[in-house]
Amino acid sequence: MVTESLLDRPTSRPALESLPRRGVVGLVLVLASALALLPGASQPYPLAKAAVAAVGAALVLSLRRRCGLPVWITIWIAVAIVGLLIAAVMSVNPMAAVFGRFPRYEGLWVVTTYLAVLAAGARLRFWRNARELVERTLAVAALVVCAVAAFQQLVPSGSYRVESVFGNASDLGAWAAIVALVLMPRVLERDPLAIAGVAAALISLVLSASRGALLGLAVGLVFLLVCSYRSRRGLWLVGIGLGVGLLALLTPFTRDRLTGESPLAAGTAAGRTWLWADTVTLLREHPIFGVGPSGFVDGIGAAHGAGWAANVGPVKPPDSPHNLVLQMLSAGGIFFGLALLVIAVLWVVYARRSWLVDSAPIAGACAGLAAYVVTLMTHFTSPGTTVTAAFLGGWVVSTQLPTKGPALAMRERLSPKLGQWLPVVVVAVTAVVLAATSISEVFIARAISATEAGRVDQSKQDWQIAARLRPWDSDLTQREARAYSAAVQRGVIPAATCLAPTLRAYEQFPSSSEVAVDRALCLDANVKYSDAFTVVSTALQRDPANVDLAILAGVTKAEAGDLNQAEKLLLEAAALRPTSPVPWQDLAVVYDRIGNTSAAANARARAAELKSR
Repeated sequence: MVTESLLDRPTSRPALESLPRRGVVGLVLVLASALALLPGASQPYPLAKAAVAAVGAALVLSLRRRCGLPVWITIWIAVAIVGLLIAAVMSVNPMAAVFGRFPRYEGLWVVTTYLAVLAAGARLRFWRNARELVERTLAVAALVVCAVAAFQQLVPSGSYRVESVFGNASDLGAWAAIVALVLMPRVLERDPLAIAGVAAALISLVLSASRGALLGLAVGLVFLLVCSYRSRRGLWLVGIGLGVGLLALLTPFTRDRLTGESPLAAGTAAGRTWLWADTVTLLREHPIFGVGPSGFVDGIGAAHGAGWAANVGPVKPPDSPHNLVLQMLSAGGIFFGLALLVIAVLWVVYARRSWLVDSAPIAGACAGLAAYVVTLMTHFTSPGTTVTAAFLGGWVVSTQLPTKGPALAMRERLSPKLGQWLPVVVVAVTAVVLAATSISEVFIARAISATEAGRVDQSKQDWQIAARLRPWDSDLTQREARAYSAAVQRGVIPAATCLAPTLRAYEQFPSSSEVAVDRALCLDANVKYSDAFTVVSTALQRDPANVDLAILAGVTKAEAGDLNQAEKLLLEAAALRPTSPVPWQDLAVVYDRIGNTSAAANARARAAELKSR
């Protein structure tokens, strides 16, 4: 009877010597980058994590090349990058597509970091003490993440879900699922630190209340269970799965999300369905190269229909389809998608080769990657989770390079020292840029605070400093325009202050509905009603289901004195979003001006009824 688990199979490959010090530091920085954040920053999470990961990857890539990514995977990654660059150049805003957009900025610098971390994972695989360092780093990081999550649970913050150091609850859940599964084989060996790390990761996962991450964990556990067939250790995996399920049901907020009793959870689930359907519509219009990287937020408006307007609305427009496959297709189209499919097939082939001779070190990594992919079927990529997944992806398919013979001689001739150090320099430059970009978020936060307080001169200085630290960031103009437009609406700064910033943003992002709203509100505040309506009506042609634009169109017409047209536009807005009281509140004002008191009273009653629901 076979009782040996695949998780028990020893490695049949000789390990290299112990990892040098800079490799140890680099590995720790890459895997601990999930903990990085910058207090006082406007966006303290993604860029700080990417910066730390880039520093770690640069250190790892400076090691001797004794193992690395398979050649064919490297070639197809290059093909995919070329396809993505073509899609970026052909998009509506190439600058924003190449460098990425707020808040995750998954463009040149962040994607370079992902690729560097992928290569770093492959570079580290066969060093003697690498696996132990990976697992210990993840275990300690899990303990820190759990401590912060538990504190947030006990002392509620402004967020309605626990986010720990990620700024997003689903990111927390995805990362925790990955870490728990990576460490699971060590738990079966009764390693104390691994047991503590897995327990901390699972508690964090439950506190995140992420349904996608819980499903990802279940898939990963099934994968490990299959690997442990005919072994009593499989019973421990079943017990862990049942324990997590019981803990989730005993945690009130998580239980409500799982059972659908939470109205917000039910709403987000329905919203995903509408978003995916509209994304498919968008892809039909842009099948070859998609809408370009970071182009989704401006492109999806044209694909939204009445269902999206009625059931979801324009509040916080999505910058991703919340589905990994749709996200990749919208970013690069069929060409990019096919290249990624080839990479996925090659990855499975090389992972199987590694598995046959070295299953124990990669079992948890494969399970963690499975959980990551499953979770991202309802979520989006970000540095907080993708850095860890990229590292594991390279780790699993790493190929040990020859240490002597003609193959090594040929490689040395084709890849001299410049070839080894050029990637290090590129990643180091990326790390510097990301660090400067992270620091600029502090000045952006100061600028927004100064704007809200009416200190215009101070805010302009901070915006200028931020722009000098990140001259490549085209989205900075949009963020500045939004801050000034919002401050004008609150009456804390003169109305004319927002004219120049909103005009710059509108010229830079003419297809953005968000920018159009900011520009129209600013023009409206400056009594430029005709110009405001022109901006809004143009945006409505591209985004006809946007309720905010429809309401604003009616308001600008009313303020211009065209009350009959204003009534028509506001009624259309009310039909788009039947559950919103806002159009009826504005209609009541219009009817008052017309002199139709009964209609005004009915509109106010309708608005009050919708507010009470």
